[in-house]
Amino acid sequence: MYYESVKSPEDLVGVEGFLRLPAYIFDEYVFDENRREALQKAITALRDGRNVLILGKAGTGKTALLAMILKRLMDMGYMVAKIINGEIVKREHEERGIVLFYDDIPRMEKRTLVSIADCRVRMIVATARIEELDELSRKMRCRPEEVFVIIEIREMRDEDLRTILERFARREGIEVVPRAAEIVVSKARSLPVYIWQVIRDLTIARREVLDEEFAMRIPEGMLEYVDRILWDVLGESEDRREVLLTLMLMTNMPEYEMHQDLFNAVFVEATKEIKGIEAPSKAILLRSDTLDKVCRYLARTPRYSFRLPHDSWADVLRGHSRGLLSKEISSLVYTFPLDEQMRILKNAAKRAYEESIARSRDPDRIREFFRQINLLGFGGELFGEKATVRTAIFKVEREEEVPEQPPEIVTEEEVSPPVVPQVSERVVMRLYATSRHVKSRRIDPYSPPLRLSEISRAILWSRTYMSRCGLSESEALRRVMYRKIGKTWTIKYPCWGNLSVTETIETIAGKPEDEKWKGFFFWLFIGFFMLLIPVVGVFIFLIFLFLALSQLMGPEYYLSEILIEGDRSTVISLARDIRAGIGRRPIHRVPTVVRFLERKLGVSVDALEKQWYVL
Repeated sequence: MYYESVKSPEDLVGVEGFLRLPAYIFDEYVFDENRREALQKAITALRDGRNVLILGKAGTGKTALLAMILKRLMDMGYMVAKIINGEIVKREHEERGIVLFYDDIPRMEKRTLVSIADCRVRMIVATARIEELDELSRKMRCRPEEVFVIIEIREMRDEDLRTILERFARREGIEVVPRAAEIVVSKARSLPVYIWQVIRDLTIARREVLDEEFAMRIPEGMLEYVDRILWDVLGESEDRREVLLTLMLMTNMPEYEMHQDLFNAVFVEATKEIKGIEAPSKAILLRSDTLDKVCRYLARTPRYSFRLPHDSWADVLRGHSRGLLSKEISSLVYTFPLDEQMRILKNAAKRAYEESIARSRDPDRIREFFRQINLLGFGGELFGEKATVRTAIFKVEREEEVPEQPPEIVTEEEVSPPVVPQVSERVVMRLYATSRHVKSRRIDPYSPPLRLSEISRAILWSRTYMSRCGLSESEALRRVMYRKIGKTWTIKYPCWGNLSVTETIETIAGKPEDEKWKGFFFWLFIGFFMLLIPVVGVFIFLIFLFLALSQLMGPEYYLSEILIEGDRSTVISLARDIRAGIGRRPIHRVPTVVRFLERKLGVSVDALEKQWYVL
């Protein structure tokens, strides 16, 4: 599978969330006009089945806006999932109505990005920094605007930053002195992430007041602030260079995320490189308090990994800041160029495998280690077949097997009948029906009108759908996923349970009612202008009047393909409700429809109708 599903909005945020944001971000997010418009544009584009790229400078709050977009989608009944880096992205999620997301998409592996462009994958929302657009274009082998609807967010006003500071501080139990708030906002340079880093710094330091002394001490600008945090943590400790080198090596990792065992092994290898000493890993790790202090600032992920808190940390560790540590970092960058850093990573990977992974009995921990090593590109070189995750997991499972015991001799009376678990069978049913009319219905002024067939109304009004999904017709229509491409449109009906219902409507003949009236008035309007022509104008008007009336004539036929997935009993019950709601034979037996179905599906109308009556 190429994506990892998100069960609830709470899984997106928090210390171990997908997006590393404060757990209270949904309640305390501050919308300015730019971000309010960006949210609405993104929702509209995703509902239309397009991709969205949130673009902005570093620190402008792209990830936070991404979280708000995903939360709004989940409230509307959509499912969301994160793209797994390194996998080939396909289009199965579109059929299931799942919106994919990825934070900082230029960091994604090239093969994954190319698959998105080549397969014309839709329903993706991602973020990117403006300065990394060229890198994204190079990896995708096309311009980003060919794949995404680009929505740019700008820096925030000082009054909005002050509101963020006050709200976040209140949630963390921190008192803010008014003068200190003014100083912090002025130093933020219009970047929301600076405010978040100040609150995080106060929380880690266990300070209960943001006073003028603290506000005056922190530097201006995000990069200088991160530099100052590292300076305060490392101080004059004897192993500060080893810790800095360990953090530098994290910038080479996909998503700036490093497996915990690899992280520890990297620190051991960094100590060996800088101090030239050979010592047991246990002695080196347990002796370093500095590494423990730095880890308090790193984000912890559910995948046994540490992650840099923000991409601005990577900028500092690459030597882009002008702070107190800039000279020391630049010396390390010069001493350990990229090829040397990769050599250290390889040695650390071997050490981590031998000292930890090979002894582990946790399949998830092993799987994540090899996933990261393979993304770095040297899994096969170092471990051969062991780098295949399935092989590694199989090995663990085999080693955990209990040795076979000799069979016990039992009498016939002692043998009890086997217990058969009651497992509900999950099935997928595909049905076809035709409609004579399609009506447009606008749910709110900001969304495109929904075109609903007779089958659509039969689904929404069915007792099974309303009882299983807990939604009335009006609630369901507000949350449907609607996508129109040419003469075909797809409706994904929301449902909180295990039931999935999708209807794809295709035009067989005729036009929808609203398009007919548009055509009628268009030709009639032109006809009235023809009356201005002397003598022959009346005759030309009659011709255009005939064309206008012809727009309202002619039969309409639409084909609905209904895909129902769920428990067998639920699927059959819903199909029966739909058939009863239609109140007639599911397919119109007219030559136009019959020819279309035989040409498109290659089966007879009788065979298609039979599926409805064998339930």
